Amino acid sequence: MIPPSPLGIKLLRETLDQPDAEFNSAAQCFVLDQLIKPVMNVFSILPTASGKTLSYILTARYLQQRSFGSAFIVVVVPFTHLITDIMHRCKQFKVPAGQLEYGCDGTVQGMLDRNVSPILLISADKFATSDTIEEFLRVSKEKQRLHCIIFDEVHAILESHRRKLLSLPSRIVRVGVPVFLNSGTVTPSNEATIRDLFGELTSFHLNLPR
Repeated sequence: MIPPSPLGIKLLRETLDQPDAEFNSAAQCFVLDQLIKPVMNVFSILPTASGKTLSYILTARYLQQRSFGSAFIVVVVPFTHLITDIMHRCKQFKVPAGQLEYGCDGTVQGMLDRNVSPILLISADKFATSDTIEEFLRVSKEKQRLHCIIFDEVHAILESHRRKLLSLPSRIVRVGVPVFLNSGTVTPSNEATIRDLFGELTSFHLNLPR
């Protein structure tokens, strides 16, 4: 059993506005702790409704509370329509979220000025094919604004964007921040593919205990 951290419990209860709220699982506690202070890459397979989305919403709240200026998390999703769903959930918890956008002048500085939400969402298709976004993330990391990158429902990203996914590991290495791969389910063959693709990343934690 992974005990919840006092910080995690505090963030959960404040965000839900429930003084007695508890985490759904030990795995959720682990993922949140790793997100708050990301020092390694994590691949977590957790069931639907186990709190994967809430974990990064809580992390964004932590970034806001600690006055990290304009620090943010980038969340990569398999389908554009999921961006709206996640933004709605963030709004419920009063945590700002927005779609990662290009600046008005097309420059990286313009993107830095425009993208100020603690959660920035982008489709896997756009992430995998845009050199401008890669440069934006690299500069954001240098300026200590980029906290981490999350690939939400990575199994669906793999199934929908298999060819374009081949470019992701090298992009991630060049950006140089911890990466979190989340999935509700994954077949053995897809798990093997993900391991092969992201083998240059450091640590994987599969099927965490509930």
